[in-house]
Amino acid sequence: FVRYNQWPEIEDATHEELQRITAEEQAYGGVRDPKSLAMHYEEGDISFWVDTSVRQDSIGESHRFCRTPLEWQRWRFESLQKGVAAADTAAAPCLFVVDLNGHFVSAMACELVEDSGGKAIPTLVVFNTTQSSYLESPALTRTFDLAFLDQALT
Repeated sequence: FVRYNQWPEIEDATHEELQRITAEEQAYGGVRDPKSLAMHYEEGDISFWVDTSVRQDSIGESHRFCRTPLEWQRWRFESLQKGVAAADTAAAPCLFVVDLNGHFVSAMACELVEDSGGKAIPTLVVFNTTQSSYLESPALTRTFDLAFLDQALT
C-alpha cells in the first residue's frame, strides 16, 4: 500500500486517524504551511511510505510493516535474492494499492514484451474505477520508481 505521509496534516485528523498517524507517520516528518497549506519536507523527510502486510511465520500469520520507500526496495530486493519470490520481476509482478490523496487505485508493476524477440518494458498498469484520470499523479510516478529500482540494484 503506497501511502501519502499525512503527518503534515495531523491537525485535521479525527480521533482514530490521530492515533494511527502519530504512531505510524510522525517519524516521516514534514510540515504544512498554515497560510498556503502547502506541504514542505526537509532533507530526511518523506512524502510517501509503504504499508506492507507479509505472511511471515510458520502458521501463516500476517504481520504489518511501515517502511520508507528505500526500506521497502531493500526488503523486496533481499526477498527476491533469497528466493522468497520469483527471481525476476517479470515472473513476479508486484501489486499495489496506491493512495492518490483522496482516491485509491490498484496497480500492477510488470514487464511487457512487444513481441517474442522484443525487450521487456517496465510497466505500471493502473486500475481505476472512476472517470477521472490520475496518470499525472506523483503517487503513480513514485510507485513506478518503487517497483523497478530493484533492476538498478542488480
